[in-house]
Amino acid sequence: MNNEEYQCLQAELKVLKNVAIYYPGRTIENIIGNIEARLNNTETPIDTDFDTWWNIYDKKVGRAACVKKWQRLTRSEQQECIDATPAYVAATPNKQYRKNPITYLNQKAWNDEIITNTTNPYEKLAAVLA
Repeated sequence: MNNEEYQCLQAELKVLKNVAIYYPGRTIENIIGNIEARLNNTETPIDTDFDTWWNIYDKKVGRAACVKKWQRLTRSEQQECIDATPAYVAATPNKQYRKNPITYLNQKAWNDEIITNTTNPYEKLAAVLA
């Protein structure tokens, strides 16, 4: 047995000893069944960051799909999304024209350019010609 195998066995033994302390007189199968049942009866906790983003985005459709997609994003993607969303929401004040939240997440739209609507169409032309 090499050193790595020895350390793994020691770690497994430590875990089993801790289990025996917390569940005295019960079999491993019984303990596993109990834990699995508790996990199956518990909703997956929703990250508070999702709730923060959901409230910032403020177009309340398709929450369940959004939660699943959010949980598949990396932590840095979640933070980028939270940081970029206020500018997108400000650029699309009319919710009717805002992407559905699941589309925003699926397309990783927080990486897209935000196009703002100018009040005077000639302003852009004047800026280009200047």
